[in-house]
Amino acid sequence: MKTKKILAFILICVSVVCGCQNRAVSAVYDVDSELTADYDTYHMTDFKGSQENGSYKASAREIEGMYTVWNYDSESEEELDITYQISVESGKMKLVLIDPEGELMTLSEVSEESGMEDGRTVNVLLKKGKNRLKIVAGKDTSMNMELTVSKGELSGT
Repeated sequence: MKTKKILAFILICVSVVCGCQNRAVSAVYDVDSELTADYDTYHMTDFKGSQENGSYKASAREIEGMYTVWNYDSESEEELDITYQISVESGKMKLVLIDPEGELMTLSEVSEESGMEDGRTVNVLLKKGKNRLKIVAGKDTSMNMELTVSKGELSGT
């Protein structure tokens, strides 16, 4: 009887932990305070990422959560050119810039409602300090992306 109680307790703990983890990954899409955090939380299936000639290419059959693809510690205010091409076959995805103070700027958002593809070059003013780009995907997102930045190093592979 004691063994059954211990086993039941372990199963409950595992269920609670797994349930919370799944909720955290799929719930971050619209929560700016989560997106600006220094950590990433994501789930990917059949993810492929590569860097070539200063460009980052990525695709995933299924992705959800947030994933940092670029970090840059700016010594002063300076301009940055960001060129991207994003397409989704399902779900929704956005590309966000996070400044050193934790302010978030959505550069692109693609979904069935907004259109399944977006691509352009944008010029942004970086603040002094650590700046980051993250891709953020909603539940069951299938995506392709190409990203090039004029400064710093792309980190997502």
